[in-house]
Amino acid sequence: MKFGRVYQDHLENDGYPQHWIDTSISYRQLKKVIKRVEKELAEIGLDIETLKRLLQSAEKTRSVQQKDRQVQYSLNDGHDDNISSRPPETPFHPKLLIAVDDATGEPLDFGFTPETLQYLHEQAVLQKLTEVKIVDTAPDGAVQPPSIYDRGEAQPHRMVEIALTSDSEFFNILHKELNALESLQTEQETSLQSEVHDLSKAVSKVARPSRKIAKSDINQWRQIFQLYLESQIFFATHEQDHGAHSYAQASKNYQLFVKQVKDAGLASQFRKKESVQALERFFAINSEILKTLSFQELNHMALMKILKKFDKRTSFNVNGTFALAPPAKTLSRDIAQAVCFQVTTDLLAIVPQLDDYLCPVCCDITWRPVRLACSHVFCIRCLVVMQNEKKTMCPLCREKVLLQANTDNIDPALSNFLKEYFPNEVKAKQKSNEYQAGVDEYGEHFDEGCMIM
Repeated sequence: MKFGRVYQDHLENDGYPQHWIDTSISYRQLKKVIKRVEKELAEIGLDIETLKRLLQSAEKTRSVQQKDRQVQYSLNDGHDDNISSRPPETPFHPKLLIAVDDATGEPLDFGFTPETLQYLHEQAVLQKLTEVKIVDTAPDGAVQPPSIYDRGEAQPHRMVEIALTSDSEFFNILHKELNALESLQTEQETSLQSEVHDLSKAVSKVARPSRKIAKSDINQWRQIFQLYLESQIFFATHEQDHGAHSYAQASKNYQLFVKQVKDAGLASQFRKKESVQALERFFAINSEILKTLSFQELNHMALMKILKKFDKRTSFNVNGTFALAPPAKTLSRDIAQAVCFQVTTDLLAIVPQLDDYLCPVCCDITWRPVRLACSHVFCIRCLVVMQNEKKTMCPLCREKVLLQANTDNIDPALSNFLKEYFPNEVKAKQKSNEYQAGVDEYGEHFDEGCMIM
């Protein structure tokens, strides 16, 4: 099936809001404009084969300074200015420029038909590049193109502008639609970030630590957010899989995350109905991010396809150049990144993750945390063990601070924080440390009870 049909089917059937569809790229309309561009060019003898030959010669002189090039097609008003710095609201006025002799206005020999040569010369006269008028005709009435010098030698030349209108129409329609898409994306990003901020307030209430563990939902939320982080739905940090994910990959990862939450029965373990409602809102926000990502990718594909079609019909090779324009660059900038950052900073930070409070020596929760002079934190037991082993340097930064540390270095604020947010883990670590202390003093069998010899 042709892309135009597939594109339209997605717009109509993927559940996008109507105001989204109204801002999407008008692929069919732009195809019609391309046909008008072809017709305009053909009317002056610049058919596709002639244009290919013309632009190929331009490619050979790409490294030559602008004033020495013999053919140019530019989206930036005929200049070589960086299109990436073009203001988004500035309309496009593309120009096709072809070299003519500096003295006579005679078109350089690119294998043009006599009619095209005559047209180019007439344009040179109209644009006051020359005052020489060529009116010679052959006996049969055909115009005889002048030939006044050996084409093998470089000659001083000027550039005559070919008057086209449909190409301007094409790029300005596309430019306007991309600006509308940029505005829509900004609006959607702001809306999603606001929803994340509001949800963070709701979660902070239901996931607040409680002295009575049975009345707190903090553990369930911690497990949910841990699964969310491990799923790496929109972005990955693995060596072989890193960077932003496509909609297909993100959707797959999200469905797996939802399944893991349901399989673990985390929603059914909530004590508060507000937690269930907050989880549904969290799912809804991620679904909205996915829908935005899908719509963004669909329009980016339409942009690439229509530019490729324009180049195929004209050989102007504007695909890469136009993609540098500010509104076009918007489609390659994934707004999921901004929203996911908001999720991480506003939402996930509400429920601290155990991995952020592990002792770097024992890789368990930091019990009775000791903060060294270098600011690194370790378990008090791990510190004592390192001191007994006559170690002097911090394992992380290698500063000689271990022997100066004692119980005065215990961080009371961090210790209370860990007891509040990780009560089960702290109790388990305390029990483990007490056991290890008994082993150190009485040997491995100290807890086996009395033995009668």
